[in-house]
Amino acid sequence: MLTRAAVAITTSLVAAVAKAEEGEVEPAGFLPKKTTVTITNRLESQAELTVHCKSKDDDIGVKVLSYNQEFGFHFRANIFFTTRFYCSFEWPDGGGIHWFDIYKQNRDYSVCKDCQWIVKSLSPCRFNDVTKAYDVCYEWNKSKV
Repeated sequence: MLTRAAVAITTSLVAAVAKAEEGEVEPAGFLPKKTTVTITNRLESQAELTVHCKSKDDDIGVKVLSYNQEFGFHFRANIFFTTRFYCSFEWPDGGGIHWFDIYKQNRDYSVCKDCQWIVKSLSPCRFNDVTKAYDVCYEWNKSKV
């Protein structure tokens, strides 16, 4: 049975998390920071890029990006370090759908609060705050998510 103090602490914590989620206040130090992911079409062919991003709980929707066009979304990662957003990428003459984990909390949390990506035909590349270049490139996922 919960004591009154435990109920009060839990209620306060829930209220603080709700306000942080609404952007009213910054979360306490133990809550994950708000993260933004931005994706830019940099296909060498300058073709339109169709992107569909989602997580286990959220579907960001389908976006069609012209060359050099970008879109972004933001979220607050979970406290268990399991937040993951994956996207499908498709473009004419791209050989089908390509999949990539655009945000993996255990990979990205400590290196970017504003995770900026460009998508090229061979790979997605993340902006590197140290080198100030899009030089952190990954292979496409091997199989469908």
